[in-house]
Amino acid sequence: MNRRFFLKTTGLAATAAHLPCLCLGAEDSSSTPKAADEELLARARELINQYRQGGGAIRLHSINGQPLAGARIKLEQQRHDFLFGCNFFRFARVKDPQNEETYRRRFADLLNYATLGFYWPMYEGQKGHPQYE
Repeated sequence: MNRRFFLKTTGLAATAAHLPCLCLGAEDSSSTPKAADEELLARARELINQYRQGGGAIRLHSINGQPLAGARIKLEQQRHDFLFGCNFFRFARVKDPQNEETYRRRFADLLNYATLGFYWPMYEGQKGHPQYE
């Protein structure tokens, strides 16, 4: 899948342009889209190492508050996926069924999170009378 094409065709390019740490500048016309994608992903891996990983310290104390030297602990990571997504406003709104299927597939291939718009005036047009249905 060509991530740049997906971003451009789904409106995510404008969002990505506001993330200076991921932007690589103007696209080089001499590089292929695949090479540009690989460069972007390599940069993303560097940034993950720089900003999303690090050391830490765990201090264990007894029930009386005394430090426990040499205690053994076991840590288990509960989840690992960084939520990367965007709004899902186009869902079920693409008129051509084939394009709708393509949109859904590409959204799922690239992203693992979606937000849905909630606008209070549409929910409660008249104060005190929410539109539950």
